[in-house]
Amino acid sequence: MIEPVKLLFSEVTDDSRTRHHFCNLLTTSWLRPERALLDAYMVSVIEPFTKNLSGNSLDWGCTDASLSFAILGGIFKFEYDDYLEVEWLSKLNEIKIGLNVDFFDKTSSLSVDPVLKSSGRKFTHGLSWKESHVLKAERFKIHDLLSFQEFERKLPYTDNFFNFILATNLFWIEGEIVLKNVLADLNAKCKLGAKVLTIFPQKSAPLTIAQQLEGADKEWVKKIDRGISANLLMNAMTLEEFTVLFESTGFKITNVVEFCPALISTIYQIGFRPMFPVFLNMYEKIKKVSPEKLMEIKQQWINTVSDFMLPLCDSEWMSKTGMQNTWYFFELETI
Repeated sequence: MIEPVKLLFSEVTDDSRTRHHFCNLLTTSWLRPERALLDAYMVSVIEPFTKNLSGNSLDWGCTDASLSFAILGGIFKFEYDDYLEVEWLSKLNEIKIGLNVDFFDKTSSLSVDPVLKSSGRKFTHGLSWKESHVLKAERFKIHDLLSFQEFERKLPYTDNFFNFILATNLFWIEGEIVLKNVLADLNAKCKLGAKVLTIFPQKSAPLTIAQQLEGADKEWVKKIDRGISANLLMNAMTLEEFTVLFESTGFKITNVVEFCPALISTIYQIGFRPMFPVFLNMYEKIKKVSPEKLMEIKQQWINTVSDFMLPLCDSEWMSKTGMQNTWYFFELETI
């Protein structure tokens, strides 16, 4: 077993970068600031490892490409957000009868360009599992070629093709065998010595919200959790288990960084999620009556949220308390 190089979060980035990324991501996910907070930690730790982005590169599981855009240093325009295409009212009947509605699986012609500033860097390829992902990703102009297919299928590229792969959504894959197959396929498509960047939850992380609420009313816990605990725990492993997994699929860990203090993870698991349907309802109704007033409210919202949440981007004080981190960032290399 190859011993990975362990780096501290503070050795890779600093709190000012986390604050910068939080403010940038809050522009696009302002109704879900807890998501912007967690994503800011993730973007902060990944960004420095993309400096050697060169040759053929793949943004695997890019979804709408907003996080990849931020990782590459892009800045969002204030008028843009994740909710411009959401049609809450048209989905209301489906929601009332208990259907699982994906509000974001829709694209339309936008009057707002999402890009305020581009870093000028690109991936040669991008891949995700929904057509709507690809259509949205095209707006950020950070991929030369985009395509979509289910992740269980073999990648549509020749072997030994990529020098670099960003794959931040591997932890969502259900089933150990499927995960191994996907990793092995990524390895096959990489040149020898290629880099792959990914993240996974820690097995030894503190109890999830659902676990902490064990014994309470089950329906109440279910409404609060909304399945997030199961997703977070699905591929949680120890560092030793991850090392074995990656080596069995043709990778070695060149660098590993623990990130995201437990407090941030706890905030993310609840945050404003239970109120999100109400926020969407208000958002859509205000937007129809007065888009200008919506922007005023957005600015006030962001100012208020930033006042209370920016201190959570400063990880030093959390580190001094001995607070455990909950996620691993991995830089892998093909062997």
